[in-house]
Amino acid sequence: MAAEARIETVRSTELRRDSEGVVRHGSEWLLLWADPDSIRSAEARARAMEVARRTARAERAVAAALRAMAGQDWLGVRFGPGDAALEQGGAVLPAIGQPPTEAGIAVARGAADRLAAWLRHHNPALPPANAMLAMLEQARCEALTIRRLPGVADNLARYAAWHLDRAGFGHARLPGDLPLGEAMAVVLRGVLTGTALALDATALQVWDRWVRIRLANETSALLAALDDQAAYAGAAARFIAALYRSIGRADDALAAPPPPPDGDAGDGSHAPRRMVQSDSAETDAAAAPLPPKPAPPANLPYHAFTTAHDRVLRPDDLCGAAELAALRARLDGETGGTRALLARLAAQLQRRLLAQQRRDWDFDRDDGVLDTARLDRVVTRPGAALAFKQEREAAFRDTVVCLLIDCSGSMRGRSIMLAAIAADITARALERGGVACEVLGYTTADFNGGRSAQDWARAGRPPQPGRLGDLRHIVLKSADTSWRAARAGFGVLLKPELLRENVDGEALAWAHRRLLARRERRRVLVVISDGAPAEAATLRANPPGLLEFHLHAAIAAIAQSRQVELRAIGIRHDVAQHYPHSVTIGDAQMVGPALMAQLASVFTPARRTARHAS
Repeated sequence: MAAEARIETVRSTELRRDSEGVVRHGSEWLLLWADPDSIRSAEARARAMEVARRTARAERAVAAALRAMAGQDWLGVRFGPGDAALEQGGAVLPAIGQPPTEAGIAVARGAADRLAAWLRHHNPALPPANAMLAMLEQARCEALTIRRLPGVADNLARYAAWHLDRAGFGHARLPGDLPLGEAMAVVLRGVLTGTALALDATALQVWDRWVRIRLANETSALLAALDDQAAYAGAAARFIAALYRSIGRADDALAAPPPPPDGDAGDGSHAPRRMVQSDSAETDAAAAPLPPKPAPPANLPYHAFTTAHDRVLRPDDLCGAAELAALRARLDGETGGTRALLARLAAQLQRRLLAQQRRDWDFDRDDGVLDTARLDRVVTRPGAALAFKQEREAAFRDTVVCLLIDCSGSMRGRSIMLAAIAADITARALERGGVACEVLGYTTADFNGGRSAQDWARAGRPPQPGRLGDLRHIVLKSADTSWRAARAGFGVLLKPELLRENVDGEALAWAHRRLLARRERRRVLVVISDGAPAEAATLRANPPGLLEFHLHAAIAAIAQSRQVELRAIGIRHDVAQHYPHSVTIGDAQMVGPALMAQLASVFTPARRTARHAS
C-alpha cells in the first residue's frame, strides 16, 4: 500500500519524460511506464552497436567466401538457427552469434565451404538416387575442393565436429552408436583426400580403419572416378553394397526411396538440405520449412521392454551430503560473469511479476477498497459509480512452472553448467514473485542400455523390443519445496557420471503427469535440450525413428490436452522441428537469457486493464 500511495503522489506532481521514454521525477527514475530493458546507458548502447558491427563484418566475410568458392556472385546468403541448407536462390548458414567468436566463425566457414563445394562440383542434372548416394556425392565435392584449396579441410572438420555435437553424437564411442551416414560423411572425406581423420571420436576412428582396410578396393574405385560424376555414382553404388555386406546388413541401399524434396537424408546424410523460402514478408530463419515428422514404425506402438530398472531419484540419492556441498560450491564458483547477468535478468522478471501484483485491479466499483484518486466523483458526479476498486486474482498467482533439463552426455561441460545456473536463479526469482516452480532432469542409468538391455539379451533378443535403456528421472526441486531447501541439489547436474543418454518422450510425459497433479490452474512446462532422443541400445534393436516418433506423440498429447503450456529451448539444436513454441540458441552462453525471455513472454498479459477516463 505504501508503494501504491507513492505512485499516486507522484502522479499528482509535475513529471517530465526523458528522451528514452522513462518518466523522471526529481532525481528519481520511475519505471511505471517503461520496460526496464529499455533503460540503457550510452556506453551500453555503444557496446551493443559495436558487437552488431563486428557480427555483420564476420557475416559479410563468410558470405563473400561462399560466393567466391561457389562461383556464383548472385547467391543470396543469410544466417539463422539450425544447420546449413540450400534454399531457392540462396543459402542458409548457422548463426555466428553475438558477439562473434572464433568458434562460431569457424563453424560458419565450414558450413559455407561445404555448400560451396556442392554448388561448385555437383551437376544437378545427375541427382543422387537416395540418401546414401547423396552423402557419397557430397564427399566427392568436398574432396575436389580440398584438392584445390587444402585449407578448406580444417574448416570442414570444425563444422563436422559441431554438426555431430548438435545432433547428439559428439560423444559416440561405439560404431553402432553413430548413424551410418554421419560416419561415412566424415570418414570418406579423409579417405578420398588421402589425409588422416581430423576428429578424435572413438566411433569415427573405428569406422575409418574399417573403411581403409575392409573396403580398400571400393575406395580406390571412388578415387579413380573422382572427376567424373556419372562414373563416380556407379562406383558409389558398389561401395555402398560392399559396405552393407561387410557389416552384415541387407543390401537394400539402392532400393531405398529417394530423399525427400528438402534433401534431409534419413540415414544421416550430410548432403546439403534444400529449402524453399516462403513468399511471406515475415519469413525468417525461424520460419524456414521444417523436415517432415518421422513416420511411426510399422506395427510397433511405443513401449518399454521392461520398466523394472527405471528410477525417479532426488539429488541425495545420487550423491552424499559432502559431495553435494562440493558440487554446489563448484557451481557457485565457476560462473564468472554469467551469474551476474542472469541475476539482473531474474530481477527484471521478478519486478514484472510484482508489478502485475500491484496493478491487477478493477476500478469504478460500488464496493471494495477506496480509490483515493477518484474521491472527487462523490461530489462532482453523484450518479456515477462510487470510487472503489477491487483487486482481481492475477493469472500468474495460480501458476506453476516446470523446467525440464536434458541431462544427456552431449550436454557435458559448459552447457549443463549454464543450464544449472539458469534453473537455479530462475527458480529463486519465480519463488520471490509468488510463482511455484519445479526443476526436473532426465537421463539414463548407463550408455548402451543397461540392465534392461541385459534382460533382453538373456531373453534371447526378441525382435522389436522397444525401449531398452534404464530411465533416470531426477527431481531437483519440487514445486512444494522452497528454493533454499533445494539449492544444494542443483549441483548434482555437474556430476559427470549423471550425464548419459536421453529418452525425451517419456521424460516429457512424466513431467506432464506431475503438472496435471498440481492444484494450480495454469501450468507451464519449459524443456531445455540440445539434441534429438538418443538411446543407443534402443536405436540398434528397433526400426528407425522409434524414439523421435514417440517424442512427437508426447508433444501432440500435451497439445491436445490443453492443460499445459509447452515451450522449449534448443542449445545448438533446432527444436522447432519438434516443439511448436520454441527458440533455438547457437551458444550455451545464451541459455539463461533465452529462459528468462520465454518466461517473460509467459507472464506478459495479452492486454492490461486500463482505467476508464473520468
